[in-house]
Amino acid sequence: MNYCRIISLVFTLAMFTSVVSAQRGNRTTNNNPIPIVQNTLGERELIQFKFFFHNGLKEKTLGNATAALQNFNRCIEIDPTAHAAFYEIALIYTNNAEFSSALSSINKAIELYPNEVWYYTLQADAYNASRDYQNAANALTNAIALNPSNVELYFNKALNLELANNATEALMVYAKIEELIGTTEQTLLQKQKLYLRAGQYENAIADLEKMIALNPTDERYYFNLADIYDLWQKPDKQVETYERALLIAPQNGLIHLYIANFQFNKGDKNAAFQSLKKGLADSEISSDEKLRILYSSYFKDYPNRNKEEELDLIQILAQTHSNEPKVLAIYGDILIDAMDYEKASAQYEKVLNLDKQTYAYWEQMVRLQLIAGNFLKAETIGDDALTYFPNQALLYLFTGIAKNQNKNYQSSISVLRSGLSLSSGNKELRLEFFTSLGDAYHNLENHTESDKAFEEALKINPEYTLVLNNYAYYLSVRGKNLARAEEMSRKSNELVKDNAAFLDTYAWILYKMGNYKEALIWIEKAIAADTNNSATLIEHYGDILFKLDRKEEAHAQWIKAKSLGLQSKWIDKKINDKKLYE
Repeated sequence: MNYCRIISLVFTLAMFTSVVSAQRGNRTTNNNPIPIVQNTLGERELIQFKFFFHNGLKEKTLGNATAALQNFNRCIEIDPTAHAAFYEIALIYTNNAEFSSALSSINKAIELYPNEVWYYTLQADAYNASRDYQNAANALTNAIALNPSNVELYFNKALNLELANNATEALMVYAKIEELIGTTEQTLLQKQKLYLRAGQYENAIADLEKMIALNPTDERYYFNLADIYDLWQKPDKQVETYERALLIAPQNGLIHLYIANFQFNKGDKNAAFQSLKKGLADSEISSDEKLRILYSSYFKDYPNRNKEEELDLIQILAQTHSNEPKVLAIYGDILIDAMDYEKASAQYEKVLNLDKQTYAYWEQMVRLQLIAGNFLKAETIGDDALTYFPNQALLYLFTGIAKNQNKNYQSSISVLRSGLSLSSGNKELRLEFFTSLGDAYHNLENHTESDKAFEEALKINPEYTLVLNNYAYYLSVRGKNLARAEEMSRKSNELVKDNAAFLDTYAWILYKMGNYKEALIWIEKAIAADTNNSATLIEHYGDILFKLDRKEEAHAQWIKAKSLGLQSKWIDKKINDKKLYE
């Protein structure tokens, strides 16, 4: 039963318990007698009126609005001045959201009897529902006149005035409320909204200072005051307020975080760093709030940030929120950026122990192992990840690459084929699958499938230099289709300048084609561009020199290649016999 219906029932029961034999019924509100029927009715008419009114209440209680309306309208036929019947009709229309009809009926009830509080509150409800907030407030003014000690009426009036954008009158009403019950948090918050909406920052601040004076150890009021200074663009006053709060709550990490944000914006990064450390260590503050402040201040200065300090801060956050996967993952990502792959891996292991259902964590863990060169671990984690996310194509690619590096070529091909079937429509991903399949098939010496895979990759991107170089090199090693190999290798060197591996491939193709003089030029370019002291390049250099009949120089290069750790099939025989073996 809704509030209006309860009031109606109480009102009507009171009426009929007081009307027994009198021709003019009445009830009592505020100790004043209120007539229920205003015309002098005969006994027969009064009985009829009572009968229809009672039936109307019964039908309304049962939810039969149409029948209830019929009964109350019969009451009005008997007594056109029956304001209680008009009130009941207005209630029914209000409950049915027929606010225009409700207003018509309640206005008639008020016209007939203007001294009932509930009539005005119902009128206010109908106006409010019709979004006529000013008239709703006017109706409540009349209700207050009849019951001036009812604080709820004042609050309702103030809220309607707010909705009517009548801030001035609303503030006057809140002032009256404070006369009745004193300043409360509820009135303070409502007044704050009005002051801020009107840009009256001084008044808002004055009210908050009163509340702080009454509640000097309540941190919330300091935060509210700081927010107002922020809106008013008074940063010095804002931080001054936070510093006042810090005096009464030195352990409140949120205050330290807000002060840190201010210090950072002022350019005092050292002070901001110290404040951030204190704030991040407060376990009462959510990690989301901490991260919001970190990324809005300290971490946003990405190119110039101090990575060592950044690691210190995120480590504190990770220690404080050690059971939150998101925080540990961010710590892991920052460690990856710092190239501390071992610690990053440890963080991601913790992440996956806490949450195995988030795909991004698995993907980053496998990616991390590939970056770090931990291919055995990458393969193991990739296989585990695929049991949770068997429809993620990128996981198949990463796992396939790891298996290929671990010489599990057949397994690599199986995984890569599965991933390829999931990559329809993603050209970039299909390109990587075909590239990896080409490598895996080459390692199994299945040259037919290897060549097919590389050709499919080049259909997707004819200028993909990795495929151009690798495919060309594999052909040169086999001594097959050297013209095609030379074309691809030349193109890769045109697209990427001074790449030692690409230059070496082109030199080796020329060598295989018997063009030793040109091969010498390109292998020397490769050696000049090489920063890794590649033993393979040095062996190739020796082979080319031998073909040019510079055998002593060739022998010296073979020895050098061996000293660099080369473990090729013929290197020892070349050195011992001073002859070229292929």
